[in-house]
Amino acid sequence: MSLFGICFLTGLAILMFNLIFGSLSDFFSIDLDLDLDGDGSFGHGLLGFLSPSTLSGFLIAFGGIGFYLEKLSVSPIIMWLAAIVSGNLAGFALWKLMRFLKQHENGAAPETEDIVGLPAEVVGVIPADGFGSIRYAYNGNRYSAPAVSYDGTRISQGSQVAIISIKQHVFYVSEINLEE
Repeated sequence: MSLFGICFLTGLAILMFNLIFGSLSDFFSIDLDLDLDGDGSFGHGLLGFLSPSTLSGFLIAFGGIGFYLEKLSVSPIIMWLAAIVSGNLAGFALWKLMRFLKQHENGAAPETEDIVGLPAEVVGVIPADGFGSIRYAYNGNRYSAPAVSYDGTRISQGSQVAIISIKQHVFYVSEINLEE
């Protein structure tokens, strides 16, 4: 089997693995975030291009075009050039598509800097030294989150609070005094 055939089959294997285990992680509510480029967010920068989807798209296009042109006995220079260009185009197109879909995902979780300062309602009592829960709205969607009191005081259910900060997915809130 030629290098092109191996690349094509490897791309298909990565695609199938991603489809199967992506579906399983959705079914079992498994969430895995990788920070490969060191900036705290996967999917940005140079390494964001190397996702399983873009890699499989590159390998399938590269291997498929190369294998097809190899069977037609096309000149090796043209064969390799066409395979490399088509692989890069397919990978780039998938990368752009994934970025577009991620940016337009309905109900996507907002970024931390967008949430800090928003008002929220306490839906589970926040004890002085423990965790409770809050509900807040952002871009027409409602979210719930674990919360602790920013100043260490007890906050009753139904109280209005402001989100002060977020650390390790825990919201630090302060009660809003509405009587003034």
